[in-house]
Formats: sequence, C-alpha cells, structure tokens
Amino acid sequence: MSDDVNNNSIDLKWKQKYFDHLDRSDALEKKLRARVNLAAEGLVALCDFSTSISKKLYKLCKPVRQTAQKDVFAAELPDLIVSLKQALAGLESETRSARDNTIGALRSSVDALINIDSSSTHRRHLRKLKKSLHGDDYDESALVERVMQFSQLLQKILAELNTTTQSPKPSLLGKILPGKLKADPAATANQHLRIDLGDDQSDNDDDAKTAEQLSTVLLHLVSQLDIPDALVGDATALKLRLQQDLDWHDLEEALEPVVELTLATVEWHYSHFGEFLEQINAQLDAVQNFLRAAQSSRNHQHKNHTSLNDSVCQTINDIEESLAQSEHLDELKQSISHKMHSIVTALADYEAAEQRREAELVGELAQLGDKLQEMEQQSNKMRAKLESQKQLARRDSVTQLPNRAAYDERIQFEFARWERYEAPFTLLLGDIDHFKTINDQHGHMAGDKVLKLVAQTLSQTLRETDFAARFGGEEFAILLPNTAADDAMRVAEKLRQAVAACPFHRRGKEVAVTISFGLSEIAPTDRLETLFERVDHALYQAKQQGRNRCCAN
Repeated sequence: MSDDVNNNSIDLKWKQKYFDHLDRSDALEKKLRARVNLAAEGLVALCDFSTSISKKLYKLCKPVRQTAQKDVFAAELPDLIVSLKQALAGLESETRSARDNTIGALRSSVDALINIDSSSTHRRHLRKLKKSLHGDDYDESALVERVMQFSQLLQKILAELNTTTQSPKPSLLGKILPGKLKADPAATANQHLRIDLGDDQSDNDDDAKTAEQLSTVLLHLVSQLDIPDALVGDATALKLRLQQDLDWHDLEEALEPVVELTLATVEWHYSHFGEFLEQINAQLDAVQNFLRAAQSSRNHQHKNHTSLNDSVCQTINDIEESLAQSEHLDELKQSISHKMHSIVTALADYEAAEQRREAELVGELAQLGDKLQEMEQQSNKMRAKLESQKQLARRDSVTQLPNRAAYDERIQFEFARWERYEAPFTLLLGDIDHFKTINDQHGHMAGDKVLKLVAQTLSQTLRETDFAARFGGEEFAILLPNTAADDAMRVAEKLRQAVAACPFHRRGKEVAVTISFGLSEIAPTDRLETLFERVDHALYQAKQQGRNRCCAN
C-alpha cells in the first residue's frame, strides 16, 4: 500500500515538473517571437530608410523587406541579409572615399582662398578651418558643419572682392614672388583669380625650398643691419622667428616686421647722421665767424695803423712848422715837447689796442682749435663706423667668411689681373652634401653650426693668399691665385678630406658632413660667366657621381 502511494507521489511530482517546463518553454517562445518580430520591424524600417540613402541599396533592401514582412523564418532571408551586409560594406567604402575626396577638395579650396589677398581676419579663420580639416575621425555631421563654415567664409570673401573696383593691392610676398598669385588683367569689378594650388609634389618641394631660401635671405638682411640699442630686442625676436621652418603664410607675415625694422634702422642712422652734419655745420659756422672776426680785426688794425701814421705825420709836420715859425727857443722847446708827447701817447694807445686785439685773437684761436679737435674726433668716429659697416656688409653673418658681394669684387680683381699680367687662377665651388636633410632632421640651428664648422675648416686649410667666401645657401666659392688646375685639384681633395674628417655631433650622435667640389682654371677665351658655368657643371657632375668628391671641367 505504501509503495503505491509513493509511486503516485513521484508521478505527480514529474507531471508537475513537465507542466512547469512547458510553461517556461511557452514563455521563452513568446519572448523569442517578440524579439524576432521586433528585429523584423527594425529590418523593415532600415530597408525603408535606405530609400533616402541610395537607389542601389534600396534595390537590395526591397526583397529583404518583402520577405521579412511575410515570414521572418523564410529560408532565403539569411542569404538576402548576407548580400545586404556586403552591399553595406561596399557603400561604406564608397562613402569614406567620397568623404576623403570632399575633405581634400575642401582643403585645396581653403588653400586657394588663403592665397587670395583678403583681410587678415578672413585668413585667420581660413587657417583655423584648414587646421580643423586634418584627422580621420570625421563623420557626416562634422563634415557638413565644415562645409557650411567654408561656404560662409567664401561668401564673405567674394563679397569683399566684388566691392573692390580696382585690382587688389599685392602683398609684399606677392610683389617679390608674383607667380604665387596672378590676377587676370581683363577682370573688372568681379575679378577672376588664377591661383596655383600646388597639387604637384615637385612644385611643393620647390616652393618649400624657395621659402627656405627667402627666409635665409631675410635672416641675412636682418643680421647685416647695424641695429640701434632701442631695437635690439625686436631684432633678436625676429631672427629667432626667421630661423624656424616657415611656410608661405608665416613668411608673408614675417615680411612686415623685417621691413619695419629695416626702415626704423635706416631712419635712426639718418637721424644720427643728420645730427652729426648739424654739428659739423655749426662748427663750420664758428670757423666762418672766426675768419670774419679775424678779417674785421685786421681791418681794424689797418685802420689803427693808418690813423697812427697820419697822427705821427701830422705831428712831425707841426714840428716842422713850429721850427720855421718860432722865434724864441723856449717856445720852440715847449712846442716840440708837446708834439713828442702826442706821438708817445699815440704809440702807447696803438700798442695797447694791439695787445687787446692779440689777446682776443689768441682766445678765439684756442676756441677754434678745441672745436676743430672735436670735429676731427667726431669725423674719425664716423669714419670708423662707416668702415665697420662696410666690412660688415662684406661679411657673412653666419660663417664670418666674406659674402657674395666680397666674392664678386675679388673675382673681378683676379680677372683683371689675369687679363693684364696673364696670372692664372682657379675657381672652386663647393656644396655641402645633403644639407637640406641635416636641416630637416636636426633643425636649422644644427645647419648653421655645420656651415660654421665647414667655413672654419676651409679657412684653416687654405693658404693666406687664397680666398674663400660663402656664395649662398650651403655653397662656398674659393679662388686660388697663381694656381693651375692640377694643383687646384690637390687643394680641393685636401679640403674635401678635411671637411669629411670634421667631428660633428648632434644630441650625442655623430652626423656625417661631406662636401663636393667643382673646379676649373681660367682659360684664354673665358669670361667670368663662362668660367662659372664650367665650375657649376663640374659641381653637378660631382653630385651625380655620388657626392663627396671633386670634379674638374
């Protein structure tokens, strides 16, 4: 009996478990079906949304939408979803490519507008917009915002250009390098601008090199100025600014301070030279006044001398008349004594006047001597300063070697000497190898140190009669008087080896510095132009053959 009861309780227990499991299965099935229906609704909604995105995508989504609306568990639905997934991946790639192309075109357009001579406010906003266009995390909303910003700036700039009735005033950089921005001369109120966007990489490299060369020229100009004490701070800041890597826009902004500093320096020197001339003029006036006073004193002396002579002559005549007319000896004595007293008095007055005049003349001469001595001292100072300026203008500020102007003067002298006495000479042109790489990798300060090191090595290796100058950039011109080509080649090799052996370290690492030379001896039919062309061609051959070598032509 107890066994039957136990069996019944076990059966009930298992039945209850079975029914509970059925209930849980029904609940899970309902929950799963609800989620499937929700996914189907989302898939249908996504397919409906594709209508506004792409017709191609809509065609792929249409069968997926129809199948999902009919039967979510249809057998063809997985294949349709895989095809849709592949189409979405292709569309994403196309969208990213189109977005990148749009950003690239937008950057080019911003660069073009920056090159237009618009207001500084517009250029500042354009540079800010250009900076914000760098990066790969752009979505459509951010891109749309940038396009709207560009559109607003473009409208403002076009409005500014349309209100201009004359050709826009070129910037300083535009005046120096007019090829950067060209204006159509046939344009009137609505001016059409032809702008070189610089898409070609070689053009960009040329522009960067030109900007670097122009920056070097400006730095050399500032270094050659005799800066007054009041402008030393501005000049130092400007030099540091020009030593940095500047693009065209930074270089254009740096031109104005260079011009202002140059004009201020010239104006200061003109002012001080004017003061010097005023001092000289005042001292010359003093000399002129002294000469006038001396002439007046001389006239006065002549007048006194004439008056004395007339007085003595008149007195003598009176004595003679007294001698002729006097009958008594006492009266004659008294008359003669009186007349002689008059002569003595006149002579005493004349001597006193001469002494006074001589004393005044000595005082004026002493003052004149002091003024002439002061004038001579000032003239010597000005002469020394002008000589210092002349030497400074003929010396390179970085290498302390003679500069291009000094080279032009020296080679003219050597050429004239060769024409007259047939004294041979050889011209060398050296170029530091991979100098741009040194600047790019280690900075322009390191490049300046390399230039100084090479210049010092050349100076120490050459003879006293030889002449070395910084020709420009990283090039050095060397004149070897009374030297034939064979001997010059040995000198060039000695210089090349000396430069290659120079120890140059940057941040604890050794940096290799080498130089290539081209050389040529003056020929009977040469002009300076043909001689330099041969030397330049020889230097080109040395570069083409692997650098760090010497070639003659």
